[in-house]
Amino acid sequence: MRNEERVTLVIKLLLPVFLAVLLNLSPQAAVLHDALSRAQVAVAYEQHAVAAEHLQQAAAYQPWRGDLWEQLGEQRMLAEQYVGAAEAYQRAWMLDEISDAGLAQWAQAHLALEEDGGAIRAWQARIDRGGAAREVYASLAAAQRRQGKIADAAATLCAWLEQDPEDADTAYELGVHLMVSAPDEAVEMLDLAAELAPGRKVQTDMLSDAVEAALEEEDAAYRLMLIGRALGRVGEWDLAKMAFDDVVVLTPEYAEGWAMLGEAQQQLGQDGLQALEEAQALAPDSVLVRSVRALYWRRLGQPEVALPIYTTLAKEEPDKAIWQAEIAHALSEMGDILSALPYYQSAAEMAGTDPLYWEELARFSIGNGIEARNVGLPAARMVLLLRPDDPAALDLMGWTMLYFHDWPSAERFLQQAIQLDEDFAPAHLHLGQVYIQMAQHQEARRHLIQAVSLDGEGFDGVMAQRLLDSLP
Repeated sequence: MRNEERVTLVIKLLLPVFLAVLLNLSPQAAVLHDALSRAQVAVAYEQHAVAAEHLQQAAAYQPWRGDLWEQLGEQRMLAEQYVGAAEAYQRAWMLDEISDAGLAQWAQAHLALEEDGGAIRAWQARIDRGGAAREVYASLAAAQRRQGKIADAAATLCAWLEQDPEDADTAYELGVHLMVSAPDEAVEMLDLAAELAPGRKVQTDMLSDAVEAALEEEDAAYRLMLIGRALGRVGEWDLAKMAFDDVVVLTPEYAEGWAMLGEAQQQLGQDGLQALEEAQALAPDSVLVRSVRALYWRRLGQPEVALPIYTTLAKEEPDKAIWQAEIAHALSEMGDILSALPYYQSAAEMAGTDPLYWEELARFSIGNGIEARNVGLPAARMVLLLRPDDPAALDLMGWTMLYFHDWPSAERFLQQAIQLDEDFAPAHLHLGQVYIQMAQHQEARRHLIQAVSLDGEGFDGVMAQRLLDSLP
């Protein structure tokens, strides 16, 4: 804004004050007009803290005006005065004079203060008003989940699904929540999610199978153990931890329950050592207990401590592919990738039709450029043969073709992955890379932006952003 324009604006904004003086308004009215005018000037100059001070003064004279409190909240938010912003929005809400945008900002103020309780109140108020968007329901459910109120979160997701029965993501989230709070109802939602989004079928089938197996068990602790481990396999570690917490309460002598609780704690950034030591004390020879302890040391950057544990387990269970794979992981983390490759191959061959180990072999071989054509490519083809309708398998094949500079084939596989699951971030990242190589920068930019949108601060999102920054 040019200086002349600013001066003109200030004159216009201060005009009410001049009129108040000329018309001999009451002192209170004059002060009110002065406060509002000064606030408007401060807003125009983006002096948000100053504007908030004047709006606070105006609201003190007319505390019944919800619009003033909401304006005060807005300026305090812009000034990053989150405590005051939350208080101002709450006053506007109590006066029943707050807009939908104000309710949204009220929630954001509490989130900035890491106060889920206040954010929940704001989102619930928005929903009670009617016409709230999906994002409001999703945000409310996420906050309820963070507070451990799983039944409440499930009810919120269910309420949105009633409005949009075709929302596959919400159906999946509801199914996952119900695994803990109402497992007998979870399978229906997981099946619905698979029907609405076929790309989820591998994941939802695994969860459904775990729930059905759990429901057949009479022992409550073991039921929860099965459910918790399934949730962990799909990365839902906060829900898994809740299940494992209940396991050790129901059966304190259950060593494997303590081991999985320690694993969940570490996955959530907590120190799981105490739970792992409890498990070790209860059952030092347990395969699960030992394997989780080995994983603990690997995460601490000490794979050399884990390697002897895996080697012993491989000798005890020579027909188990998992120990061959874990030895390979440990060797790879120690930097001995040449020694690791035969173990990856052995795991895949032992696994037979289990695509997991073939995928690990393909990613290791292609990612490290070791025997890529003789080992990595056949392994990627085997994954696709075993899971032809899985977007991850198609993405793996596309990524492999990208490595071999076969751009048309890579494009075809990655497009197929996105057709199955348009929200699969890795496929968008890899397709963006393909289009960069094909000098189709506009298409590359579109898919990289989508990867950033879907994965944010995750690996795929960060890599996509780096590529975006490098585009001409």
